[in-house]
Amino acid sequence: MSQRGAGNSVLFDNFNTHGIVAHLRDGRVIAWSELGRPVTFDTDREYDSWFQRVPDLKQIEHVINVQFDWGMPRGAKTTIMSGKQYKIMVYGEAGKRLYGNVVGMTLLGGAENVSGGTLLAAAVGTSVWTKIIAVGPP
Repeated sequence: MSQRGAGNSVLFDNFNTHGIVAHLRDGRVIAWSELGRPVTFDTDREYDSWFQRVPDLKQIEHVINVQFDWGMPRGAKTTIMSGKQYKIMVYGEAGKRLYGNVVGMTLLGGAENVSGGTLLAAAVGTSVWTKIIAVGPP
């Protein structure tokens, strides 16, 4: 049984909304889920792990599409935190693995100090919304 909400493991629900797109003749379904949560990057061009469940499927056979909305244009966004200005860069996703009805991915990004001191240990981030469309048995 999964835990409610979103977390960095397959043990959580990891979806906000979901639904079935179509029922196929062979009994499989095309289903989608959407998840929004913050991701955080620091100066080392770090990554954040992303796990998202498609609850209408028992198992994902194939991911048809993954759509990202970074809440900003791909590339860079400037933000101010504690009097320091940072540039957040989101490069994209890398590596996709299937765990039953969960898709695991790695989101790549980094933060760079623009003004007001050094970044050091501070981590800054942005919110990401992801929509996954997949096919598999219901």
